[in-house]
This record gives sequence, structure tokens and C-alpha cells, in this order.
Amino acid sequence: LRSPSWCPAGTYQRKTGATSPSECLLCSAGFYGDSYGKTGCFICPAGYYCDGMGLTAAKACPAGTYQPTTGANSATACIS
Repeated sequence: LRSPSWCPAGTYQRKTGATSPSECLLCSAGFYGDSYGKTGCFICPAGYYCDGMGLTAAKACPAGTYQPTTGANSATACIS
């Protein structure tokens, strides 16, 4: 049986027995996965946004703006 280690960055798999990356799920908007083998995704931290599915890194808010909460899924959540 294979473990979630098949899952590339930006995806995850909670069940054991996955046999290929096609069984991995994309991280949802508001979350990201930065490396292989995840069993879940990280919530987008304060000061960043995660505006798509399958992101491998959180995006910093534009210069002069800030996002005070976690889980932002749009740059419009960044405020000045």
C-alpha cells in the first residue's frame, strides 16, 4: 500500500493506499500545500491570500495592504 507521499505540492490525500497522484485532492482556495506527501493543506496565514485551488504557496498581500485573518481566498481581502 502506498501512502500520501505520492501527492505533489498543492494536493493532499487523507487515506492510505493511494496508488498514484491522480487520487490526490487539490487544496481548496484559502489553503495551500507546500510539499509532497501531505495529508492536509495549510490554512492561508494572516498577511497572505490563497486565491486558487492547488496552490503551492501563499501569496503576500499587495504592498501597502494587510490581511488580518487567516484563510483569505482573494486579494480583495487585503486591506489598507
